[in-house]
Parts: sequence; C-alpha cells; structure tokens
Amino acid sequence: MIQGASVNVFDYMTQAQRDNVSASLATIDVTAAVQAALDDADTYGVFFPTGRYGVTSITISNAKFIWFDGATIVGLGVSPEDAVVKLEGGSCQIYNMAINPNFSDNYTCALWWNNDTQGAQYSTVFALTINNARRGIVYGGLPGTPATVPPMSENSLMGYYCFGVQNPWYGNAANGVMFVDGAQFVTLPSGWPVSPAYNPTNARAIENEFGLLFVNNSTIFKAASSLGLTADISNVKFTNCYFEFAPSIKIIGNNNKFVNCSFNQLIANQSLFTYPSNVANSETYFTNCNFTRPPGSGLTSVTPFIDMSAITPTNAATNDITFDICSLLDFNWQTATGYVPFVNNVANLKFHNTSYRRSDSVTTKFLLNNRSSNMLVEAGNDYLGYVTTTWYPENGSGTAAVTIAADAPTGFNASSIQLVTTGGTGRAMTIDPTSTTTVRNTGFQVKPGDLFSLSVWARMPTGAAIGGGFRAVFYDTSGALVVNNEIIDYLAFSGSDWSLVYARITVPANAAFMGIAGQVSTNTIRYTQVQLFRANNLT
Repeated sequence: MIQGASVNVFDYMTQAQRDNVSASLATIDVTAAVQAALDDADTYGVFFPTGRYGVTSITISNAKFIWFDGATIVGLGVSPEDAVVKLEGGSCQIYNMAINPNFSDNYTCALWWNNDTQGAQYSTVFALTINNARRGIVYGGLPGTPATVPPMSENSLMGYYCFGVQNPWYGNAANGVMFVDGAQFVTLPSGWPVSPAYNPTNARAIENEFGLLFVNNSTIFKAASSLGLTADISNVKFTNCYFEFAPSIKIIGNNNKFVNCSFNQLIANQSLFTYPSNVANSETYFTNCNFTRPPGSGLTSVTPFIDMSAITPTNAATNDITFDICSLLDFNWQTATGYVPFVNNVANLKFHNTSYRRSDSVTTKFLLNNRSSNMLVEAGNDYLGYVTTTWYPENGSGTAAVTIAADAPTGFNASSIQLVTTGGTGRAMTIDPTSTTTVRNTGFQVKPGDLFSLSVWARMPTGAAIGGGFRAVFYDTSGALVVNNEIIDYLAFSGSDWSLVYARITVPANAAFMGIAGQVSTNTIRYTQVQLFRANNLT
C-alpha cells in the first residue's frame, strides 16, 4: 500500500482473480470487484497493483484518489458499452491510469468523462495512457447526441499518451472547460488488426464541437493518410503546440486561437485549414506561429492556405482571420494554371509583422502589415462603390465607362464599382494619367522596391474575358508610364459568385507614383472593398 491509499483493489478479489491480473492475462472479468473497491463509501483512496484488469465497464464516482501502479484496465465487453471507464465524479485525482479497449467496436470510447445530471468538475487526471481504441476520451455527450448542459469545468488532464487510437479526443459539453497539458493527440493505425479496420476518413486527432478546450505543450498528429481531416475544432486555445499532419484542420466554430505553435503539413496541394458552409462570426487568431508545407508541381501550391470556398457570401462577411508575428513558407498566389488566393472568401484578413516567403525564392521575403488604414481611404478614393469620381476611366483598344452597380457581396456592401468596356480593353484607375500634375495629385507616392498588399472583392457577371483583372500602374517623376503590371488575373474571380482576391505588389525601378486599376476586355467587371496596405521588405 502506498501512503494515503486506504483500499487495495486486490482486497476485493478472489485469489484466482488476483493471479489472473498479476499475470497480465485479463481473461477473467473482475468488474464487480473493481467496482466494489471504487464504490466503498468508507474510503477516499484506491490503489491498483501492477497487472491487467479485465472489466466490462467501471464507473469512478466523487472524491476519489486513485493510483495505478503499472496497472491497465482492459475492456472485455461483448455487447455495446458506452465506455471502458466512466468518470462521473467530481474532485477526483487519478494517477497513471491506462485503458485498453482491445480495438473493440463494442465500446464508444475508452474514457467517458461526464455526468448528465450533476456535471463532473474539479478533477485532474495525471499521465493517462489509452491504447487500441476507436475513440479515446469523450468529454460530455457521446458522438451523435446533443451537447451536455450540466457544468463540466475546472478539470485538467496532465499528460495524455495515445497509441493505436483512431480519435483521441471528442468534446461535446456546452458548459465544459478542460485544460490539457503535455498531450500526444496522435491518430495512427499502429497495431490495428484487419477487422475492425482503422478508418482514416473518420479519424481525427481532436474533435471539439462544444465547450472550451485549452491545449498546452502538446502534439497534434495525423500523417498516415491524407483522407479525412486532422481535426474539427471550435473554441480551442492552443499554446506551444506542434502540428504535424497531412489532411486539413477544419474550423467548425468560433474563437480558435493558436499561440507559439508550429504547423508542418507533409503533403503538397492541401489547404492547411478549411471551413464548412455554416461557419459565421468566427474569429481565428495566429500569434507567433510558423507554417510550412511542401510545394506542389513546379514549386507552386494550387490550393489556398485557408479554404473558405464553401462558406456562403452572407456568412463569409462575418468571419475574421488574424496573423500576428507569424512566418509563412511556400504559399504562392500565382500558378501556371491560374490564380490561387492565400485565403479565399474571407471578409477580414489581417496581418501584423508577418513574414511571407515564396518557395521559388530564398531571398524574396515580405513583412505583411495591413492593420494600418486602407491607403485608398487616406487618399479619398472610393472603395465601396459609392461614387465614381475617384476611379478614372482610360481607354485602351476599347472604350471604358465607370458606373455604380447595385450588386455586392451579400450582407457586405450595398453596391460596387462597375467597369464596362466595349470594342476592346479599358481600365478604371485610381490615378489620373492626363498630365504630370494629375499623376502627382492622384497617385500614391512610391519608390523602387516598396511593397504593398492589395485585397478586393470582385466578380465578372457576364463571364471571363482575356485581359480582365487588376493591375498596378506606375509612372515616373515626369508623369510618363513606367510599367503596367497585371497583379490579379481574371481567373481568380471569373465565376458567377463574388470572390475575395489578393495580390502582393513590388514597385519597379524608376517608378515614383502608383495607381490601382481594374481592367476588362469587351466585358464587365464589378468590385468593391478595395484595400491597399503598405508592407515592409525583410531583405
């Protein structure tokens, strides 16, 4: 007996049961004996000697101090059971517990941490191990059931190791709060038999549908297959965590934060994060994080970093994403087959001191900062489709006309700027090229090497046309045209829906003034919420 433990589970067993446990056979069902020790009203401490304890299902009630000395609880259930171990109590301290459901589909999970009527609070589990399970921990309601309502707060999990667990964590407690430190949320088919088979499509390292989950100093790992998803997360705060994965992480709810985290995606041409269609009012923050994924064919990545294409326009306008002091590697905006946005379909994307480096260059780096004021606002340019006086039509091979259209992203703006060209190409520019004076009065003053970030909502309602898109137009000190660069190709927004697209701009040699231009060839382009921000060069 260790100091403070008033009950030894062996005291409730027959000699045959003790011998079976000590020999690590787990072929005799000792459920009744173990449950009697846990339910003893006269004791607070329960001690499990070394061995393997075969049980159907056991329940831990209130105010228990439980020590597992090299002991494993093995599931022997032959009919459907909720869990091998049910933690229904409050104010429990549990040390070194190991649970092994033996790959059995008779169990929904290895550990069910929940009390439907009273809640389960103020408990801490230290050094938990779960092996050979379809699901590891369920916190709150079981999968497929509504989130539990009783409080599930002030609980901690200090150290969690998984081996051969398909789904290590499932959170479904509406009033739940859980603190996890030093966990290995690893989903791998390690040791899985042919039947029942490990299901990579259903596998998730973390699933948190309801309740607050705080994860510190932990690993989130799913790399054996690109099928399915790495995680489904809502209301999760990750600090000092390492993510290594192949399929995307799915944001299914609000208020997810990542602080001091590293993301290493192992397969090219997969989005790191994805959003389902119903996500609205979501705020996702990344602070002091670094992101890496391998390049695709030709040193390009043909999927956006964050894929929000499934979100409806109304919901898209309500979602925010912020990068603070982050490092991004290998996220190209332009590929051989067309334009790929960094993040598609998001209304509010903010960068602060965030470095971005393309995979095709070891020297070209950008420090993205777009928390300052929109430069178009500072210059008095219309950027929401209210008036046309600050968008100057310029005829190319065709005739350009600029008007206001009662068409904009649903739930976002009331109108948009419309450029219609006939007989060829035309532009609508924020800079007036009529004379040296007009260039100086309407252009943004720049110098060679300056960097800028542009984002704009756009669509081509009548379909794509060669020559459409957005351009950066540069003039020298005399008002002469230096270069007219395409920065966003029409392929980025050639569909019938509104698209939020981005570009990074580098000022060329001899340029002193810059303007932004929409362009189209014998067609119509509409755009709104045009935002231009300065960036800094790290080289």
